Amino acid sequence: MLFLIIDIVVGTWKFSTFSCVAYLVFEAMNKFVAPVIVVLISRTCYVTVCLDPKSRRVAASLKYAIAQVIASMALVMIMLWPLFAYSQVSTLYFNANITLRTVNVLRKCTFMPPSEIELGFGIVSCIASYAIPLGGMIYWYVSVPFFLKRHA
Repeated sequence: MLFLIIDIVVGTWKFSTFSCVAYLVFEAMNKFVAPVIVVLISRTCYVTVCLDPKSRRVAASLKYAIAQVIASMALVMIMLWPLFAYSQVSTLYFNANITLRTVNVLRKCTFMPPSEIELGFGIVSCIASYAIPLGGMIYWYVSVPFFLKRHA
């Protein structure tokens, strides 16, 4: 967020390409982390209510939760490979004044993948951020009342 505020206030990107990539990766991770955490919590709730005692113990353990979070974040980072490959600091030159021999330079942090990769990245992002979490949450939360009704 600090990079964004400085970019807006100053009007140009004042940082390195590495900072640009880091900024874009953290911005993208914000979009993925919340659905991943909700899916993990939903699944854990389902397992602790509906499955056998051994599965309940495993699902409730801190080690298992940490392993799930690490594996999920690794998958998110793999899905974000286009950000690592196609993020850059673009330089734009405008308002060239031949008399004064000056030119205004504007630098911006950009994500510029080829159109096929951009489309694929958008589709994968949509499925991973919305469709899979929605399907998982609906299944797991709808399954619990049916399980409780059968075992009441």
